[in-house]
Amino acid sequence: MCFQKSLRQSTSGNADFQKYNPDPPYSGCVAKHKKRTAPAPSITPAKLAQGWSAPAGGRIRPAHPDDLGRAAELLSDVGTDITEDLNAAAGKADTSLLLHECLSSRDNESAMRAVISGTLGGREVDPLAGLSALLVATDRTGQVLGCALMIPPGRFLAQVRRVNEVQGLALMLVITKLKGLAVDPAHRGRGIGAALVKRGVQLYEQSGFHVMYGQFTAERNLEPFYRRQRFTVLDLGEPLQPLLALPASIVSEGEERFFHRMLG
Repeated sequence: MCFQKSLRQSTSGNADFQKYNPDPPYSGCVAKHKKRTAPAPSITPAKLAQGWSAPAGGRIRPAHPDDLGRAAELLSDVGTDITEDLNAAAGKADTSLLLHECLSSRDNESAMRAVISGTLGGREVDPLAGLSALLVATDRTGQVLGCALMIPPGRFLAQVRRVNEVQGLALMLVITKLKGLAVDPAHRGRGIGAALVKRGVQLYEQSGFHVMYGQFTAERNLEPFYRRQRFTVLDLGEPLQPLLALPASIVSEGEERFFHRMLG
């Protein structure tokens, strides 16, 4: 689906959007992608809270506030210091609230209104926290063995919002970033990382998002792993913007490589 079409669907009927009536500064569509032959089971907020079976015999579920320390420890082991993002993804009352809204409705109109207004059902909501998710994989005893952090790409969205405020907000419901993925070294090779990515993709796909992307340092040689998870891995220094027809550039830093996957 074109981002332009997605933006129009996400903001149809919204008075603020109609007032701005912006024409996207880009006209291309995202690259065509192969559709699933069979849809994944539907996720509801209740099913999300319950989680899924994990390879280690435990569960993959949304993180609880008391999981934050362990998640930060795992992510720091792979060189990712994202304490602020972790707090948004698991440490706030409105964490994933807008994802729940997307899962509960047939379209994302109410979530789009909440993103623009900063309120949902009469309560204030932080869109960054509301569209973030931290999934953890536990063993049978409840010990956290791995985690996957997904957040709105803040710097990219800020670039778009400087050009057009409403478009930047609308894109929050189109693109998400796999900010961090980590598994306890003692439990690697058991499919935990792949299971976390699978459930993260499923969550955002069924929430109506169209793109998930991330990046890793070239020295970590994670290309085979992400290709197995059906991501396209770009060459060193290759930006995302030309491939996905994005309205602003997403450029790698240093020795980092991008990976991305179309959802839906």
